[in-house]
Amino acid sequence: MESGSSITVHVLVTTRNAMCPAVGVGRTATAELSAPWANRVVRDLTGATVPVVDGALLLRPSWLPDGYQADPIQVSEDDGHVGVGQDWRPPVVTARSSTGIGSCTAGTSAVGLGQGVGSAPAVATLLPGSYALADGTPVSVYRDDQGELVLNWTPPHHPTGWIVALQSFGQCTGDQPLSLDTLLKIANGLH
Repeated sequence: MESGSSITVHVLVTTRNAMCPAVGVGRTATAELSAPWANRVVRDLTGATVPVVDGALLLRPSWLPDGYQADPIQVSEDDGHVGVGQDWRPPVVTARSSTGIGSCTAGTSAVGLGQGVGSAPAVATLLPGSYALADGTPVSVYRDDQGELVLNWTPPHHPTGWIVALQSFGQCTGDQPLSLDTLLKIANGLH
């Protein structure tokens, strides 16, 4: 049901001679609206506001290092805000060693992209210097508490409070993160 200020959704979960499959399992639903979503809130049948993210606002990479493959998109909620994250990584290689079977590609790092409405993290270890994307958007560059390299910015033409975080993280012990230049190249290719 739609009005000029809200969209009300009702999700009906049914079972077929089995346990309810909705417990702890994320689902995606598509609905055609009579008008663009715009600034309308989404409510459930009780009238409570449902936190959502407009998928049309999500940035996607147009360039990644050769061979990188996408993991599934993850949606999370924190303090009524919804965030979306996705990782890309080189193909996983399974190897047998004296300690058993391991699955990672040593020496390479994955890339994580998180985005949504929220607050920028408190950053204590900014890298020295001033950084910006090709379009002039300022970027904070820092190392997180694990020592991983992170770029953080608010893209133009997005709602107030929209934050993007692009991170390089190791898959195996001792992996080197992608270089700042490589992360900036990925960030500049987001569309």
